[in-house]
Amino acid sequence: MRIPDLLGAALIVLSLASPASAVIEKTLRVGDIINDYSEAIYMTRVEKVDAEKGQVVFSVQEEVKGKPVVTRLNVNLKTGKETDIPLLLKRIAPELPVVMFQVTLEKGVQVLAYSNGTWFQLSRVGNEPWAFVGCEPYLRRTYKGTTAELRALVEGVRSGKQKAPLPNAKEPPGLGPEISPSEPKDASK
Repeated sequence: MRIPDLLGAALIVLSLASPASAVIEKTLRVGDIINDYSEAIYMTRVEKVDAEKGQVVFSVQEEVKGKPVVTRLNVNLKTGKETDIPLLLKRIAPELPVVMFQVTLEKGVQVLAYSNGTWFQLSRVGNEPWAFVGCEPYLRRTYKGTTAELRALVEGVRSGKQKAPLPNAKEPPGLGPEISPSEPKDASK
């Protein structure tokens, strides 16, 4: 099997087993995510967050590699790991940029999403709505910079002008910083 097939199969098995078991503990290389795992990479922006209804809407702003399966992702947060929902809600807000890495699998689509140190996973099976799977605290070993820095890294790696950093196996699991109400939401500028 090719690396993307193995990674994709691992992600789909993790996500279909149960939301609680969706944490990725294997240290992935960001270069592999960019070059091998992802058939599409795109920049999105959080369009709407409705914590009460458990919904988030992302809109594709720019295609970096390949084609996204949709240009708007309406995500049901209530499908994800229950303890991760409030954690994610503290780290996203309207206008916030998010990098998405997409892979299409036999039963659906998986997306690893990244915003300012926080990795999270989304999935979609068939024509069902997008589902939040959970936060991925161990992927901080793979990468933990700002969204703008990851965006620049993706471009540099794809153009061959930059090498992707190796994972930091000693990085403790975690999530990026919470967004305070007073700070600008677009940390990519």
